[in-house]
Amino acid sequence: MFPLKTKNLLNQLLAGSSISKRRFESVFRAFSWAVIASTLFMINGCTAEETCEEILPASFRITNEADAAAILEFCEISGDLTIDLGGSSLKDIELVNLKSLGGVLRLASNPDIERLIFPLLDTIDGGLVIEGNKSLVELGLDSLTRLGGSALFRHNASLQSLEMPALESIDLDLMLTSNDALELFSVPRLSLVLGALVVSGNPVLEALEYPELRGVAKGMEALYNPFLLRFSAPVLEEVGGGFALGFMPLLSALELSMLRQVHGYFSMEQLDSLDVLELLELEAVGNNLWILSNEGLVSFATPDLVHVGTSLKVGLNPRLAVIRMSKLERIGTDALIFNNSGLPQCLVDAVIEDVQSAEGIGGKTQFCDLWGCNLDACTCSRDLEGIMVACE
Repeated sequence: MFPLKTKNLLNQLLAGSSISKRRFESVFRAFSWAVIASTLFMINGCTAEETCEEILPASFRITNEADAAAILEFCEISGDLTIDLGGSSLKDIELVNLKSLGGVLRLASNPDIERLIFPLLDTIDGGLVIEGNKSLVELGLDSLTRLGGSALFRHNASLQSLEMPALESIDLDLMLTSNDALELFSVPRLSLVLGALVVSGNPVLEALEYPELRGVAKGMEALYNPFLLRFSAPVLEEVGGGFALGFMPLLSALELSMLRQVHGYFSMEQLDSLDVLELLELEAVGNNLWILSNEGLVSFATPDLVHVGTSLKVGLNPRLAVIRMSKLERIGTDALIFNNSGLPQCLVDAVIEDVQSAEGIGGKTQFCDLWGCNLDACTCSRDLEGIMVACE
């Protein structure tokens, strides 16, 4: 029942051997938890050969190797599990039996730990905090299916990959920020986030792919990930808050083919390698719709968009030549389509005229700023296929 190391140390004590006070306290703690485990075994009638059914009806804190050994045999912890190693030299923790955690899993500011593995953990009813662990290179959460709280992964300087292949839902927020070495983030089965989904400030992250994600109840952001090449959420239909992609100059592949509604703002800014932005199913944006300072953007199309809740701002996109918003009926406040030096002004005029002939524009219109206007040297004509443009 007792771990081998604990047995050996207990034998030393019984034999009268001399050990340090600190060593004695460590052994005593491990022994105490082992006694609790033994009692639970007797209550449940379990043997070592049977399926693990041991439950710890409390929270637990791992501060050293003895604590890690003492908790090893539990399958379920009803409270929090906190890993706070302080001055311990422990580098590797693998809890091979733990399947369920009723509270929060927290690993924060442990400078020496390198591996934290939970091969069977499938449910965390509380949150998950992995923060400020500068040596952590491996985090094993392969069986995690459901997270009942928020997940925070931040300032883990050596973590190169974060994979949760079984994760299906998160009841609150998912925040992935400022992990300097992170190249791979994978949640292939994630379908629902009931809070916000934020990925920002990860300097070497290359892709964000959410193949099964259908809804985010609050905001969704991917910002300041300078090496991000791809963003894909092919079945995402609705975002309950704002949606922002920005300050990622290498992003060239964007897939949002099923997105119908964004209840907050929608912003695309400084995506310099993106040449085409097509939101073919988007029908409504509840707040601002801003497309700003995208150096390589040539075409912007929202053919089914009907309502913009507040302002429409499309500006400082020097290569933009095509804008398609043929069903737009209402702009809540200002319509600012300005300083797109390659965008024919007559196309902009057509958009504005269509909106004004429907439900209208609630504020001002603007086509220039202090530095420039749209392209004036073109004429437009309408036919059955749309608007035809001829430029000098």
